[in-house]
Amino acid sequence: MAEKGIEKVLAEVLKSGGDILAEVCPSCRVPLVKVRGEVYCPSCGRRVLLVKTDYEAVAQRRRLILEELEDVLLAQLDKATKMLREELDEEQLRSIIYILDALKRAEDVKRSVVGIEQE
Repeated sequence: MAEKGIEKVLAEVLKSGGDILAEVCPSCRVPLVKVRGEVYCPSCGRRVLLVKTDYEAVAQRRRLILEELEDVLLAQLDKATKMLREELDEEQLRSIIYILDALKRAEDVKRSVVGIEQE
């Protein structure tokens, strides 16, 4: 993004009550902004998580991976449910049970990770 474009975006961030941070984007070296609790780069749009330690970085990465896994499993559950509406199939029922079990396990792992992070 051109420098003039960045300045305009940064001005809009300030007008909307957001903050310009001292930290810069690891990709394009543009100052990061914080709007409604979300930190992102106004140039490339990349969402950025700020951490102070390597431990926090690993914990945040783990949390993001688990959230992505939940999203994938929910999409698969939606797909299986739609197929089940079309035709009652024992294999589809097994698939749904498998996905629900995987979702529960992912939630359990996520809950335990959050508990470890809070200690």
